[in-house]
Amino acid sequence: MTSFRRDKNQELWKRRYLQVTLTVATAALLLFPGNNLRAALEDEILADNPFAYWRFAEPVGSTEAVNLGSGDVPANFDGNVTLGVAGPAERPNGSAFFDGDGSLVRVPDSGLINTSNGPWEEKTIELWFNAPDVDVESEQVLYEQGGTTRGLNIYIREGNVFVGGWNRANDDSGMTTPWISGEDDPTGGNLYLSTPIEDRTTYHVALVLDGDTAGMEGTLSGYLNGELFGEKTGVGQIFNHGDDVGIGGMDTSTFFDSGGVSGDGNFFRGAIDEVALYNVALPADRIAARYAARDTTPAGDFNNDGTIDLADFEIMRSNFRQRGGFADGNINFDPDVDLFDFLEFAEAFNAQPAGAPVPEPASWCLMVFTALALWLGARKRH
Repeated sequence: MTSFRRDKNQELWKRRYLQVTLTVATAALLLFPGNNLRAALEDEILADNPFAYWRFAEPVGSTEAVNLGSGDVPANFDGNVTLGVAGPAERPNGSAFFDGDGSLVRVPDSGLINTSNGPWEEKTIELWFNAPDVDVESEQVLYEQGGTTRGLNIYIREGNVFVGGWNRANDDSGMTTPWISGEDDPTGGNLYLSTPIEDRTTYHVALVLDGDTAGMEGTLSGYLNGELFGEKTGVGQIFNHGDDVGIGGMDTSTFFDSGGVSGDGNFFRGAIDEVALYNVALPADRIAARYAARDTTPAGDFNNDGTIDLADFEIMRSNFRQRGGFADGNINFDPDVDLFDFLEFAEAFNAQPAGAPVPEPASWCLMVFTALALWLGARKRH
């Protein structure tokens, strides 16, 4: 009888243990889907063997970006590039903020990118960005390589993001160059694609060149947030093209859909993150995998406890009017914890699912009024 009771108790204990284990596992999947169901973004990118991959997660004061790719391709911060701000792709890991007034990352000419080893049939360029104002009248460069004769670029203008490619010269007796542009440039050479974007919104953009070594049946494709937004044919190969590489601004020269420009300029204002370069044309499913692997940490959950609450608000309050990253209360990918972060925090707090813990005081309006009081008080002190 005692043995029967012991066996029964052991069986009951095993069932309860299994129930608890399943409950905990299910809760973990629900609370932390990003850690269980998605590969890390870095792993997704490295799986396709980029020759250059800059995360822009360097400490404040760094002068060179670390290249995690397989090639020897240096990248140097120039001008007022601010490091340590929140990352559009992965919030806590940081990104680079460009001030729109002379800041850029300079990448010298490289046989892997644009010189000596051409012509190239295939290229992929990808990056993440977030801009406070996309409705700019003149082009702001996110990435560009080459000059006014041959090159590739990604830029924003008038509420749109553009990807472009051109080989305007006849480099091989007309076999694969100059590219056939159609309505963009009847004289030959230029292809551009564009799609609308919005202020203060995180985007992943990719340019894919899938050319043709025997003609001009290749394509230039643009992807936004993992989805194809345009594709044009008329692409052959892109031959060697100097004039360096610029990230966050134009280094030497480039060619927009509005025409060619020379000299440094067309600087971008906003955050850029996770730039990667490949000498292959990545397929659509691999581009989509990048966006699926993005960090989904809720805006405002600075302490990463799964809830946007008073503890997060206190982090913002204690760092108000100071420079800092996501862990310091910076939501909007600029260098400062300011009133705009408080406003976005209020919006994120109100967007939480019903039943989420409510901070005290409960009204988000008080958060905004507190921010305003802090802001006005700080102005009086200065």
